[in-house]
Amino acid sequence: PEELGIFSKLSQVVQAEAKKFFVERTRIRKWRRTGIIWWNMIDGWPQISDAIVDYYYEKKLAYTWLKRVHTPVCLMVDELYDWGHDVVLGNDGRTDYMVKWSVEDGDTGEVLLSGETKSPANENVVVGNFREFAGAQKFYILKWSIDGVEQKNHYISGFPPYKAEMLLGWAEKIKNL
Repeated sequence: PEELGIFSKLSQVVQAEAKKFFVERTRIRKWRRTGIIWWNMIDGWPQISDAIVDYYYEKKLAYTWLKRVHTPVCLMVDELYDWGHDVVLGNDGRTDYMVKWSVEDGDTGEVLLSGETKSPANENVVVGNFREFAGAQKFYILKWSIDGVEQKNHYISGFPPYKAEMLLGWAEKIKNL
C-alpha cells in the first residue's frame, strides 16, 4: 500500500500472523519440535522492530494473537494437505479436560465442524478435518470451552498476496474475538 497508515496496520497483521503461525506449528508438532524462545518481547528504545510491546509499553497486535495461542489448551488448524486441514486440540497442561469446540467460516458464520472431545494432559488430539481448495484465501474462527469458559483463536488460509481490505477486515474480526 502507498498510504503509511495502512502499511503500518498491515505490517502489524503480518507480524502477528507470522509469530502466531510459528507457535501453532511448534505446538501441533509437539515432541518433533521442542519450543520457541522469545528473546525480543519489548523494545529498549523507540524503533521499528519485531518486539510485541513497543518502547512506550503499547502492546502490538501480535501480543494479543500470541496470548491466545499460548493458552494451555488451544484449538488450532494445521496446514493444508491432501485438500484438507486437520483441526488439532493441543493440551500442554497437566490436566485432562472435556472440551466443546467448533470451527466456523469467519466470513459467513457457517459451522464447519463441532464436537466435544477429551483433551488428555500434555497431548495433542486431531478432532477433525475440513476440505479446502489449495490456495483459497479463507478465514476461520475457532472456539472452544472448558467448564463453560470460552476461548477463541483464528486461522488464515491461502497463498499471498492478500487484498489489504480483506486482511484488515479479518484483523478487525479477530480483534473482536
